[in-house]
Amino acid sequence: CIWSLFSNNETLIHILKGSLGTGILAMPKAFKDSGMVNGFVFTLLIGFLCTYCLHMLVQAQYVLCKRLKIPMLTYPESMKVALNSGPIWMRRFANMSP
Repeated sequence: CIWSLFSNNETLIHILKGSLGTGILAMPKAFKDSGMVNGFVFTLLIGFLCTYCLHMLVQAQYVLCKRLKIPMLTYPESMKVALNSGPIWMRRFANMSP
């Protein structure tokens, strides 16, 4: 697969958009309600979880590109291909993807 720097930058922008979007406006109230220690610990935990899941998504796209011998898949295409090549009971959901 052809992976360029643009793909990594695009993924970083999606992480920042998802993490710093409208949620940043609610952050002060969340810290007030949960406390400083809990807020800090769980913010780090959620950040790690989001980063890990996006990393798994990019790795899965890479494997699917190599398997299908195509240069690049979009996120909806990779979901459809993953569902079609997954367990039999999941294949019926592939046509529901965009």
